[in-house]
Amino acid sequence: MNIVGIPKFLVAAITAALMTLVAGTVGAAPQALGLVATTSPTPLICRDGECAAMFASFCLQRHRIAPFRGTLYRPARNIEITLVVTKTDGTEVRLPGNERLQFRAGADYTLVRISIDEPNIAALGGIQVAVEVGRHASLVPMAIAGDTDPMSPRELATAIGPDRKVAAAFFESGTTELTRLTTWLINALPEKGRLALGRRDDVWRRAEEAGRAEGIGEDAIGQAGQSYRGCASIVGKGSAFGMRGCMIRLHHHRQSTINKTFWRSLAGV
Repeated sequence: MNIVGIPKFLVAAITAALMTLVAGTVGAAPQALGLVATTSPTPLICRDGECAAMFASFCLQRHRIAPFRGTLYRPARNIEITLVVTKTDGTEVRLPGNERLQFRAGADYTLVRISIDEPNIAALGGIQVAVEVGRHASLVPMAIAGDTDPMSPRELATAIGPDRKVAAAFFESGTTELTRLTTWLINALPEKGRLALGRRDDVWRRAEEAGRAEGIGEDAIGQAGQSYRGCASIVGKGSAFGMRGCMIRLHHHRQSTINKTFWRSLAGV
């Protein structure tokens, strides 16, 4: 993969993403979030006693504040989030993940970190673990002490009910191919440090292979590749953030743009 000059659209996207990362306000309940459905189980990466991965998400309540990084969420009732545990003999066990997994907001409303402690995996007899998110999945912020603006049952029911169904047309349709591949890249890139050029190329080759194996079209693969090469160019010029940080910012810009279109559509609901 040749490193090319950074396209202008990437500069605009990253700038917009940085400007739209919204800080929460202490004491008020943040937004309910939608989780983008997965087409296959997403592996969790285990390190330091915990297995975790990032999953694409979006905001269901424009009028509510964005969550702080690390804000705890819980799955709404009657949604399907499955924990897939692989045992030493290669067999898989599928378990309800709602109560076994922990859900925390990423740096904003467009990524959620789903995790489980490694001892819990060992207790289930597992050596690997993955998570599968079903359609129409929603996350609700955990109640906080001293909440100055708690979410009413009616408000929440609207967000995770009819509004979430409308959101499916925006976040669980043809737009998901690029989202899926971008999220794959975010999880494959290290949280800290920088990748050498050779390793950077290797991550992209594996992303292409994974994308084609999952049936992702060449257009989405091409767009993801352009974004990845643009981030490589930015990092190569001494950017303050690495490849993962750059891809997260591009993901946020794209998801937030779709989110705004979704919000506007609710005016007619």
